[in-house]
Order: sequence, then structure tokens, then C-alpha cells
Amino acid sequence: MRIYVAAKFEDRANAALLMNQLRKAGHTITYDWTECTICDEAQARQDVEAILGADIFVGIFVETLPYQGAIAEFGIAVARGIPCYLIGHAIDACIFTKLPNVHYGLELLD
Repeated sequence: MRIYVAAKFEDRANAALLMNQLRKAGHTITYDWTECTICDEAQARQDVEAILGADIFVGIFVETLPYQGAIAEFGIAVARGIPCYLIGHAIDACIFTKLPNVHYGLELLD
């Protein structure tokens, strides 16, 4: 399965660990942004293309943080209608987490 993993940039270590676990399980990560150091238009376009090319979206939203980019990425995935799997409950107040293509945890990925 082709997967895009989103998280707060400051939580990129956990995102990288999750991506490695998903790769070991046989999945393809559409883009590993965790090594990125430049925040520009080209980077944004690469992120969008990776989300649009994913079969599922996984978002790490564990701590109460200002998830600016990750929320935008979640919005792209929700608008596309792909299954979204959220880890954590930090964005539960977001109305879009109530949509039927949004799930909590990764156990549904099996």
C-alpha cells in the first residue's frame, strides 16, 4: 500500500520511525519529508503530490501542538476521500475527524 505519513516537523523522529515500520511491513512511503531542511514552494508541491499519490494517509497528532502543515495535509487527504488513520487525539476538535473515511489507530491497516 502507498502511504503518506504526516506529523509536526518537530515530531519528525517519530514519523521516521513509523515510516520505517511501515516499510518493514511491506508498504511504500510516498515521500519521506523527515530529512527536508527547506520550506519552499517546491517542497510544498512535493508534499501535495505525495499525498495525492497515496492510498492512505497516516497522521501523528499525539500532542497539543500547532499542526499547521500536517493539518493542511490532512485536509488534502480528507478532500480526496482516501482513508485517513490518525494516531493520537490532539485534533479531535477538528470537525473533519468526524468523517467516515477517518479512523483512529493503525490496527485497521492490517
